Amino acid sequence: MEEGRYRLRSGPSHIKCYVLFVNVTTRNVDILWIDPGGIEKLFASINPGKKVKVDTFQTHPWVFRDKDTGEYMQVDHKDVFWPTPCVKLLPNFPQGALNCRRAVNIHSPVRSLREICLWNILKNISSDILTLNNDSICALGLPVTLTNELLAKARSISLYKKL
Repeated sequence: MEEGRYRLRSGPSHIKCYVLFVNVTTRNVDILWIDPGGIEKLFASINPGKKVKVDTFQTHPWVFRDKDTGEYMQVDHKDVFWPTPCVKLLPNFPQGALNCRRAVNIHSPVRSLREICLWNILKNISSDILTLNNDSICALGLPVTLTNELLAKARSISLYKKL
């Protein structure tokens, strides 16, 4: 989708991890695997309250974005999810342990008051956040720094939707 925001890359691994991503937000979320070249690859889109099973490896990072705005979501208040193996000890099981699937909640990021206000302004100046244009933002008469931040967010949304 785009070059890695964090210069992350998937590395070689033989350690399998089983994950259950749970969307606890009120937004549609894109689940993105970061490939060995550092590129975000769409794995799945998940609706609010839904779950997706993923079989992955310990050295494979994952990120999550709002499907409509491209805003990064979080897991355990982190922008990047690194899988870890989940093993359930079973004394009566011949191997002594069994791999299990770890539930991981995708949640909205914690925003500053400034971020909350900027996102709300974008939502309120257009009924469809994808139809935002520079003129409607500039016409608000906000200070230049806020106008520039809104323009940058609008460009980011536009770029994400084109991917």
